[in-house]
Amino acid sequence: MENEVLINWHIHVFKHSWSKHKLHLIIQQYKRYIVKHNVNAIMVKMPQLNKDSKELASIRNKLVILAKEYNCSIDFILKSEIKNRLVLQNTNEIIEIAVRYYPVLEHVHKKGIPNKHSYYKKLYEAVLGAHLYRIMHPTII
Repeated sequence: MENEVLINWHIHVFKHSWSKHKLHLIIQQYKRYIVKHNVNAIMVKMPQLNKDSKELASIRNKLVILAKEYNCSIDFILKSEIKNRLVLQNTNEIIEIAVRYYPVLEHVHKKGIPNKHSYYKKLYEAVLGAHLYRIMHPTII
């Protein structure tokens, strides 16, 4: 997101089983975006961490290090926080609001209707996470 314009909304899937190599691939993808788009803030929508989330904790820790390396601010948000802050009840409302705020997502929305947006749900959540970050930190983004 640059100013109030959504400039990238690609989804990346890393299908390999968990390994240090997979972690490296994920972090490298973030690095490419940071450099390509001159990123100064990173907002990551993550699932709830629990004691069994060693892999997610590894990603989170590496992203914090990466943010420091590139002098970026960083924050993490949960789906429940997005719903609470925007007073939304369910995933369908998340999708509706994301498309309303960012009409460029309309074509993604139409593509997702036949499969009930199963592939794109995380995208809408991430976009609204970035949207909230921009509102909470208007001088950073």
